[in-house]
Amino acid sequence: MPHPESCQHCGKPLGAERSFLAESLPAPLRDRFGPVESGGRLCRPCVFAERTASLLARLENERGELGELERKLAERAAKNELVASNIDAEFERSATLADRAADGVARRGGSWTFVILMSAGVVAWMAFNALRGPAAADPFPFILLNLLLSCVAALQAPILLMSANRQSAHDRRKADQDFLVNLKAEIEVASLHDKLDHLLHVQWERLLELQALQIEMLDAVLKGEPIPAPPARRSRSKEA
Repeated sequence: MPHPESCQHCGKPLGAERSFLAESLPAPLRDRFGPVESGGRLCRPCVFAERTASLLARLENERGELGELERKLAERAAKNELVASNIDAEFERSATLADRAADGVARRGGSWTFVILMSAGVVAWMAFNALRGPAAADPFPFILLNLLLSCVAALQAPILLMSANRQSAHDRRKADQDFLVNLKAEIEVASLHDKLDHLLHVQWERLLELQALQIEMLDAVLKGEPIPAPPARRSRSKEA
């Protein structure tokens, strides 16, 4: 039999770490530990492990086979850890110099400023060489201009694709986080329902005890017997 100051599940000493009173846990979670002595306590690792297993089982029943995201979420939700993070700040911190250069080219190349400047440059080039006639460096049909524009397009296309791929990765991470936050919210709401049901069950038991005591006290008054003393209320602390 475990020591009173030991975990009722694994038998390890509780020491100074926070522990849980077995009776304070919701019935579905408490039943996973099997029979536990009245007033017995459970250590945090055991409670978190069983809570994680319970969440995984619930998700598998509702969603079928789980992915890596769902399993990580269940582990973090069991420990009440946050799943939201600043994706934009993390993405900027992980960006390399080449990534920032690609984003800069995409940002400036996809603007009306670039279109206007490029159009003005092309028109100026064509006008300058057309006015000079046969002595121009690039006479009509402006073969050198066509070569320069082809080189710009050939270099700009892969750079724009790099930036688009980074933006797609950023959007995927945001979508994953939104999914995790929504799923965690569903889990927390379901957990709150379980806790409310547990509290209602405990209060109902207490009301039945008080009703039985009142009936005994009324019977004693009618019979002229000593009124029985009320039993000491059991302590239902949340966490030590």
